[in-house]
Amino acid sequence: MRNTGYPSIDRVHEIGYKKSEINPIIPPIGVYNLLQLTSNKYRDAVAIDCLEVQLTYKEILNKATIVAKAFKVMGVKRRDIISVQTENLWQSVVCFFAANRIGATLTYLNSKAEIDEVKHYLNLFESPILINYARDEKYNESIKKDTKVKYIVTIAEDELNDKDFFTEKKWNKECYISFRELGAIANLYKKTLSPIQSGKNDALILFTSGTTGNPKSVVLTNENIVATAIYAKNTTKLGNRVGESTLSVVPFSYPYGFIT
Repeated sequence: MRNTGYPSIDRVHEIGYKKSEINPIIPPIGVYNLLQLTSNKYRDAVAIDCLEVQLTYKEILNKATIVAKAFKVMGVKRRDIISVQTENLWQSVVCFFAANRIGATLTYLNSKAEIDEVKHYLNLFESPILINYARDEKYNESIKKDTKVKYIVTIAEDELNDKDFFTEKKWNKECYISFRELGAIANLYKKTLSPIQSGKNDALILFTSGTTGNPKSVVLTNENIVATAIYAKNTTKLGNRVGESTLSVVPFSYPYGFIT
C-alpha cells in the first residue's frame, strides 16, 4: 500500500456498524426527562447498587424530585452550579438528577482534595450549595467563611445506607443541613417544578486528570451526556437487558466516572 500522506478514506473503524449507529439521533431533552421516559417499562428494576443500598429507577426519580424541591426552596435557579464533594455514593447520583430536573448544573469535586482547592472551585463556580460527606463543623465553617456558598449539606456516616428522608426536625433556614433534612425542606415547596429541560442546557462540569497542571473544568450539556451513552451502547454492541450492571470505580469527578 502506497503512503500518500493523506488521511485514510476507507474508515475501517466504521466497518460492521450501521449508519444509524454511526450517526444516531440524539434526543434534545434533559437527562432526567430522558431517564423518566426510557425507564417507564422497568421502574421497579434495580438501577443503583451502592454499599448496602439498592435503588430502583422509580426511587431515583422520586428522590430526585424531593431533592429538587429542596434545592428550589434553598434558592437554586436555572444555570446555578451545585457542587458535590463526596465519594461515589447513591446520594451523589440523586443530586445530579435533582439539579438536572430544575435546569441547574452540577459538578463533582475531588472528594480527596485539600480544602483550598475546594474553595477555589466553589468561588470559581459561585456555587450556592455544597454537598459533602462526613465533614465536621470546623471544615464546613471554613468553607462558609471563604466562599459564596449559602448552604452546606453534609451526608453523615449513619445516612449512607438510609434511603429515608424522614426527619421530625423542622428547617429554620440553618445554613448547615443534614442530607435527610432535605425532605423537610422539600415539603415547603408548593409550586410546580420546571418543565422538560433542553438538550442544549449545561448539565455537568467534570475535570481533566491534571497531569500537566491543575485539573481543568469541562462543561457538558445534556446532549453531550446522552450522546456519550448512546455511542457507548452502539460501539460495545450491548443490548438493553434489564438486570445487567456496570461497575464504576472511577471517581465521579472524571469524565469516564459519572458518565459511565
